Amino acid sequence: METYPKLKIFRQDEDTGPSMKIVPTVKRCLGERAIIISIDDDSAYNKSQIFTLLHALEIANYECVVGFRGQSDRGMFSFGEHGVQVKSQQLLPKLKEYFPNVEPVDIIEGFGMIAYLSDLVDVQAIETASKTSKECFRSDDLTISYALEKRGVPKFALNHVNPFPGVQQLSSGFEADALS
Repeated sequence: METYPKLKIFRQDEDTGPSMKIVPTVKRCLGERAIIISIDDDSAYNKSQIFTLLHALEIANYECVVGFRGQSDRGMFSFGEHGVQVKSQQLLPKLKEYFPNVEPVDIIEGFGMIAYLSDLVDVQAIETASKTSKECFRSDDLTISYALEKRGVPKFALNHVNPFPGVQQLSSGFEADALS
């Protein structure tokens, strides 16, 4: 931590559903244009992954959310905001130069970490969606992706071929309270 004085790590004590991964940290960064990286605490990651995400954000002029894994909705969900599709297609060639396997996705998966600017997140949309049902409370990827889509934020998965190079799942992710 002393090597990176601007780096701050926040952990939540209470499980507030999907909002837990993003909302408290975004609220701490109000008025700033902070880069936030959400990381699951039940995995050990390759140390280069954070730098990879930061590099991808820089290439895309900080106009998107990047992660290592995601899904295209293939008609299952009605996110499909046209503006997001246009912006994704504008950013994709830049990202493909450095990340040949990058793909725009409708649902960004937080497992494996994601990076974004704090001012891209609609805090109220995430909080509202997470309170609508138990399913939304547990479906952080869907809830967060929906809120980003409504805000017009493109989402990219950098490496569909091998999304988790060097990631090791820790036993804490399989404990009784992991999915409660």
